[in-house]
Amino acid sequence: MRYFLLSLRLSLRERLRSGRFWCALALILAAGIAVRWTGQAEIGSAVQVGAVIPSGAEAFRDALESRSGQPVCFIFTDEAEARKKVASGQWDCALLLPDNFAERLEAGRQNGLITLVTGPGSTVYPLVREAAAAALLKITSGQMAADYLLSSGIADGTFDAAALPQIHTVQINMETLDGQPLDQLTLAGKSLSRVLRGSLAAALLVWALFAAVDLGRWRQTGSALRMRPCLGGVPLALPRLTAALIPAFLLGAAGIAAGGEGWRSALALVPYLAALGALDLLLSALKPVWEALPAVIPFAAASVFVLSPVFVDAALLFPPLAPICRWMPVTLYLYGCEGYWGALCRLIGITAVFALAAILLESLQNKRKTA
Repeated sequence: MRYFLLSLRLSLRERLRSGRFWCALALILAAGIAVRWTGQAEIGSAVQVGAVIPSGAEAFRDALESRSGQPVCFIFTDEAEARKKVASGQWDCALLLPDNFAERLEAGRQNGLITLVTGPGSTVYPLVREAAAAALLKITSGQMAADYLLSSGIADGTFDAAALPQIHTVQINMETLDGQPLDQLTLAGKSLSRVLRGSLAAALLVWALFAAVDLGRWRQTGSALRMRPCLGGVPLALPRLTAALIPAFLLGAAGIAAGGEGWRSALALVPYLAALGALDLLLSALKPVWEALPAVIPFAAASVFVLSPVFVDAALLFPPLAPICRWMPVTLYLYGCEGYWGALCRLIGITAVFALAAILLESLQNKRKTA
């Protein structure tokens, strides 16, 4: 225990004095703050859309106004102002209703009833088009049903459309596993958070693999070879490995705090880094493996974004890859950040497997030396 504490203190002081740690800390803090600020600016602002509503179309205006908010905000104005704002790019697009909207609607002439004005940079016009169609359907559904009943002979000529019962429409409300509401903005925020966590996990994976290379080189030094018969390979390397993982945890926690993530993401770093540390113990004991790691590290970082559900879940697109994707430490870390405690338990299990494999490998190497 005395050796562990002394070696940990010396190795940790060497790590924290390194300029590489402080450069990485500055980059992660800057990236986290930038992602947080960009995400808040994009998610928090609604896209402005103009709407020209003449008199007599108050029902359409009320139906459209009920859909105003996020991510589209309808601004009611006149036609000249709407065209000017869209042309200058201040508004994304605009809805134009004719002055005889009520008369044409009553006569059943709905073709070309609503005009959608778009600019060169319009992006949300499909949402606006759907909102306008939904508002129009809401105010005409009663009359449409009455016309059908009259034309089919179910009702007579004295039938009044107002006599139709007011049936409540179906509304789908999404929520997370813990019961919190899940709307479009929440979905966008969660996607941005997963990208931040995935990028951070990839950076920590690179850090851990380079730590395995450093640990493998140190194990070949004269001082390490002299102390190994007295302490053993795993106890000898453990304090130096811990000294490499503590700065990694500090970097990860700093990135999570700068990105505005919760305590759950920071807590999930512990089993994730423990699994990577146990893997380092195993890899650093195999000289041909850790010597080849620098060439493999870029592909390992890229695999995070390909096989783990950072942008898209590859297991759903390619089912044969599902076992690999589901058991990757990065995937389990991402699920653990979202409250799946079973994923964190799997990370602990992976840590135990890698640690046991490192111990068995050391025992096998000692037997070969004594044979």
